[in-house]
Amino acid sequence: MKRETIRMLSAHVDDDEWINIARHEAGHAVAAILGTIDVYGNTFGIHKVHIRPRGTNFFLSRKGLPIYAYGLCEITGLYTASVGTAEFVKSTQPKMADHYIKCAEWEIIGCLAGPYADMVSRGHKSLKSIHWNAICSGVGESDFESLFALFDDLKILAGRRAGLEKLKDRTRRLVLDNWLAIDRLAAALMEKNSMSCADVMSVIGDLLPDRQPQALAA
Repeated sequence: MKRETIRMLSAHVDDDEWINIARHEAGHAVAAILGTIDVYGNTFGIHKVHIRPRGTNFFLSRKGLPIYAYGLCEITGLYTASVGTAEFVKSTQPKMADHYIKCAEWEIIGCLAGPYADMVSRGHKSLKSIHWNAICSGVGESDFESLFALFDDLKILAGRRAGLEKLKDRTRRLVLDNWLAIDRLAAALMEKNSMSCADVMSVIGDLLPDRQPQALAA
């Protein structure tokens, strides 16, 4: 799976915009890592994270696919929304429903964390300002498309417990609480452009919260 930053920019983009892109991808990466810590107790939430300040054409993903984007976070993924997935879980694995709900919630947070970090980078702080400026600016169009598909599944899995406002607020708090890690990772991306999971952890591992699942609960 991947989180892409696709936006209408010229081939030459100044550093002020690239740091926003870097923080966008860093937001995705930090959220993905925190999600795997919470669900599985490990930090293997991503494969690689990239930005492309000197690229003017497509680049190849980990699977060799062409990607047209200024930034990309290749995540390992906790939940994939697809036709019939939620219905299948609900009918055949009811005892696992809470696990799938938690995974779907973290996937939604991961989608939002990129554009939210992008907006915090631009000076927005309140949830309303962060969320609506992210939508209106178009910096997370593909992220929001993934979010809506995931939330459709979450509504089936969680019923009345599904709440997007709660997840938006959790994402805002995650981004602000982990801003030092996001900013440090973005600075490293500005220098290296492409980083593996091990690279990422070497840069921000000391800034992550207590790696006990209960410390990251809603």
